[in-house]
Amino acid sequence: MLKLSLVLLVSFPLAACANTPSEAGDTAIAVASDPASESISEPEGTYEDDWSDLLRRVVTDNGLVRYDLLSGSLRAEFDKVVAAIETFDASTLGTDDEKRAFWMNAYNVKMIERVLEEGTPANIEQAGFDAFFKTPVRVAGRDVTLDQIENVILRRQEGPAALETLRVSAFDPRVHVGLNCGASSCPRLRSRAFTAANVDAELDRAMGDFVDSVHHFRFEGGEAVLSSLLDWFGSDFDAVGEPAGEYLLGFMDEERPNADRLRSLFEGRTAAEIKAQPKVRFAYRWDLNAAKG
Repeated sequence: MLKLSLVLLVSFPLAACANTPSEAGDTAIAVASDPASESISEPEGTYEDDWSDLLRRVVTDNGLVRYDLLSGSLRAEFDKVVAAIETFDASTLGTDDEKRAFWMNAYNVKMIERVLEEGTPANIEQAGFDAFFKTPVRVAGRDVTLDQIENVILRRQEGPAALETLRVSAFDPRVHVGLNCGASSCPRLRSRAFTAANVDAELDRAMGDFVDSVHHFRFEGGEAVLSSLLDWFGSDFDAVGEPAGEYLLGFMDEERPNADRLRSLFEGRTAAEIKAQPKVRFAYRWDLNAAKG
């Protein structure tokens, strides 16, 4: 697996999840389960413990979310995690691993909170991108939007000066599979919290799940149907010292369906070159990633 953290400034709208979609395919195809690794220990007595405990109970084997539990019997436990995210002291985050772990957790927690506040809508796009991604939320004692977490803090794009000290020092394209925007085509919500100790390994697993899933990369007849993430954020995946296609193939399991066809499409090609190939289309579904109770 490739493990890269590279500085990148990409020209992409600050409202990455608003005016243009961000983070998610086409038909509802089950994706691989996300078993937690027993080899990586997590600190005890932290919000990560509480968040991991909740995730293991509400994320299904195919990556859907039991919002009914989070709004019902588990609401008090979820609110405890929300409170911890809101009052967290961000000045304690010294390394990029610490920053990525916290801000991805914060994004995912606050996205779920917004879903619950909006009445668990059936479709994120129809409910309105601004309501989710441009509405300020409380994180680490300040008001930020999910767009700002994604683009300013984690993707190092231009933004308010007040967020400068919160940003990672180096961009890592794997954050695209660590953030969950609540859509069925988004890379799956992980079943454990990110921590400084596990974030590198978890993002590698997430990239493997993403590339290997027929939900995100598949062939229908003679047509390649690819996740729109490669369309919207292609330059992010290109800026790792090799073309985006090679970067993604570095996470591919050779046993995945149509591995040879995907390799033939991706090998040696930038995101733009992949897009320019005949019979290639990008797809993304914005229906809520909700599991039925």
